[in-house]
Amino acid sequence: VFIKAKGSSPVVTLQSGKFFGELALLSSDKRTASCIAKSKVKCHILMRNDFNLLLGDLQSLLDGNDYKRREAHRAAQPK
Repeated sequence: VFIKAKGSSPVVTLQSGKFFGELALLSSDKRTASCIAKSKVKCHILMRNDFNLLLGDLQSLLDGNDYKRREAHRAAQPK
């Protein structure tokens, strides 16, 4: 994986089963790295829209709102 701002030297080499680009699924930021295969690979892609359709908008989870909501619900339950 190469980070554009860092030049042409790889910052990490990924092995079989590893992934990259997951942060782009969670935000609207542009990707900051490129990946170039050294050998034959099989790649799977997941677009942000498809990710959101599968898992929903994760912003409330990232903000901690789901945890806060669960804790408030748990505290309101009779003991």
